[in-house]
Amino acid sequence: MRIFRSFIQGIKNCITWFPIIWNDEQFDQSYLLRILSKKLKLMSEFKEHWSCNYPKEQKRMKIASLLAKRLTDDDYITNALIEYTMNFNDDGTMNIKVTCLPNCIGIYTKNDYEEIQRKQDLDMLCDILKKRMLYWWD
Repeated sequence: MRIFRSFIQGIKNCITWFPIIWNDEQFDQSYLLRILSKKLKLMSEFKEHWSCNYPKEQKRMKIASLLAKRLTDDDYITNALIEYTMNFNDDGTMNIKVTCLPNCIGIYTKNDYEEIQRKQDLDMLCDILKKRMLYWWD
């Protein structure tokens, strides 16, 4: 019975990972980040359903997965171009004001801001992995 379950799980893994592996290339870090993001997402979902003992670790896995996805998407310029302002009204509704920013944000250009954000995300992802990865077992 155990062999049958292992076989079924292997088939499920092949189906889950096929699109990621099929599109993999050897020349860009974004492919490594896609694999990492997918694995962390799957581990987080597994912990959410099967292991309620470590909600903080599960949350860290989600954060790491989202950071890897943000680094893969590499859309930091959008964050540099748009400023969001949220206000809550007395009746509990929320107003969101979207403003396009000028070419400079304080002393930084948009490209500087983009690089700063990318570096912060990468540093945070690496810190989470370095400090917590060995505790992500069931």
